[in-house]
Amino acid sequence: MSIELHPVVERDLVTVLRINNEATPHVTELKYPDLREFWEIAAYFKVAREASEDHLRGFLIALTPEVEYASPNFRWFQAHYERFCYIDRIVVAPEARRLGLGQLFYRDLQAVSCSMSRRLACEVNLDPPNENSLRFHTHFGFIEVGQQKHNEKTVCLLMKELD
Repeated sequence: MSIELHPVVERDLVTVLRINNEATPHVTELKYPDLREFWEIAAYFKVAREASEDHLRGFLIALTPEVEYASPNFRWFQAHYERFCYIDRIVVAPEARRLGLGQLFYRDLQAVSCSMSRRLACEVNLDPPNENSLRFHTHFGFIEVGQQKHNEKTVCLLMKELD
């Protein structure tokens, strides 16, 4: 299976929405207007596309601190750091897990984010737990810089300093 990363285009949004919403509760469910807003404000919004069949296998959305975004986790990073590239969500379709897409996305984001910031920021659910994501981020060099509770979720706020 040959998978390549591409900037999201409008025709991808319906599939991205489906992949996102199938991944709840590990990511927040979205409505189509919310996804379109991401498309307009994201500093990084790419999809993983299986080249031979044009199937989307995942996506990553990242924001920089100057955008208006109401997420309490994003706002926590805004309050504590001047510059960062915030990974709002990364989702890989179930049939494409364990193929290295997370690493592919993160390496690509690191390569382009150096022009935006020397820091990557994200959060991972502690409650409900997302142990696979926490293990992945720890392995990828993220460290905990805080925790916060919002509604029924408790998250671990993570940061990675880029070389």
